[in-house]
Amino acid sequence: MKKPARWCGTAVVVMAGLLGSAMGEEPAPAPPGGQVRIGIGIGGGGRVDAAPAGPMSAWAGNWRLVTFGEGEGAQAVAEGLEVTFVLAADGTVSGRAACNRYGGQAEAVADVEGGLRFGPLFGTRMACPEPAMSTERQFLDTMGQVASAAREDDTLRLRDAEGAVLLVFRAR
Repeated sequence: MKKPARWCGTAVVVMAGLLGSAMGEEPAPAPPGGQVRIGIGIGGGGRVDAAPAGPMSAWAGNWRLVTFGEGEGAQAVAEGLEVTFVLAADGTVSGRAACNRYGGQAEAVADVEGGLRFGPLFGTRMACPEPAMSTERQFLDTMGQVASAAREDDTLRLRDAEGAVLLVFRAR
C-alpha cells in the first residue's frame, strides 16, 4: 500500500495563496525580497524557503575554518578538528565550533564596506577533550570581534574593526 504524500503546513499555506490568486482572489503577500522557493521531495515532505537575496548573499554559504588570522601569525585549525560556519542569505548563522553546535544571527552594517556583525551566539554545552575546547573558545570569542567580511572565490575572510584578518574560511 502506498503511503500518502505529506505536505509541510507552510507549503500548503503558500500553495493555497497561489491557488487563491489563480481563482481571482487577492494574491498572498510575498516575503521580504519577493522570493519564495518551494522544494518538494519524493517520499513525502515539502519545504518553503523564504530566503530573499539580501546583503548577506555575497557571504552566504557553507564554510570551513582554515586559520585564525592570516600571514606570518596565522594559526591553523588543529588536525582532526572541524570548525564550520554556515551563513544564510537572511543572516541566520549556524555551525560546529570544534566541539559544540552553535547558531545565531548576523546583520550587515551599512556604514562600513563589507560591514558584518554577529548577535549573541547560542550553542550546545558538551565537554570535549583538548584541543577542541580551547579551539572552540577561541573561535567563539573571535566571532564577537568581527566587523567586516570579504569573499574572494572560495575564501571568506572575517576582519576586525581595524581591518586585520581574524578568521579565514574555505568553501565546503
